[in-house]
Amino acid sequence: MEEGVGNEKIVLFTDSLGAGGAQRQLCGLAVMLRQHNYDVVVLTYHLLDFYKSYLDENAISNVVLGNSCRALRRIQAIRNLRGYPNEHIISNHVKDAQC
Repeated sequence: MEEGVGNEKIVLFTDSLGAGGAQRQLCGLAVMLRQHNYDVVVLTYHLLDFYKSYLDENAISNVVLGNSCRALRRIQAIRNLRGYPNEHIISNHVKDAQC
């Protein structure tokens, strides 16, 4: 079976695209998955965009939830994640994964 057949979607969920090591690794994973024909979306809470251009160069979309209230961010995250039924979701935050 060919990798990424049928444009299988993978959602990568993290707090931001700030200049941290976890964000760098997540963006590297996004690019690698994209190179293997997966449809990748990066979902973030905050509009810190240090790695945004790297994602743009590799045709990877970034959805920013952008709400400063923690409770509202979680509700917004749940609503967004429900928009990707039967897809794969990878989070580098345990709290995010529990949404």
